[in-house]
Amino acid sequence: MDDFPSRRDEPGSELMSRTKVLDLNTNLAAAVSYTPFLLVNVIFSVLWLVTEPKSNHYLRRHAIQSLMICGAVAAVGFSTAILTMVLGFIPFVGLLAGALLSLVSLLAVGAYFLLNFYMMYCSYNNKTFHIPLISDYAEQFEQR
Repeated sequence: MDDFPSRRDEPGSELMSRTKVLDLNTNLAAAVSYTPFLLVNVIFSVLWLVTEPKSNHYLRRHAIQSLMICGAVAAVGFSTAILTMVLGFIPFVGLLAGALLSLVSLLAVGAYFLLNFYMMYCSYNNKTFHIPLISDYAEQFEQR
């Protein structure tokens, strides 16, 4: 985990900028994009991607990462639900598979909440945290 360059006091720096819509500090807006309750993360991430200029790389990167984390957990949940339904027709295997897949889904949701809270902390404190596949794709997408 690297510290974000400390240019907080320079006027006009990216870290001192404010969002156009709600007039929030960039680091607070990035933290809000990781709020894992009631799809707040999806709503604010899309809002930041649509309204903020492309020059605000810090906020856009966090918004993209938040959307990708949410999408990954939704894909895991959807996959485990489908597998549970399909394997549920097999008498004994269905029961064991359902219990195992429910455990996998529960672990994914727990990891999702922990990761989002940690990312909220990092983004608010202007620290970067590299998530192996997600951060790489977010950087590529953000540069477009």
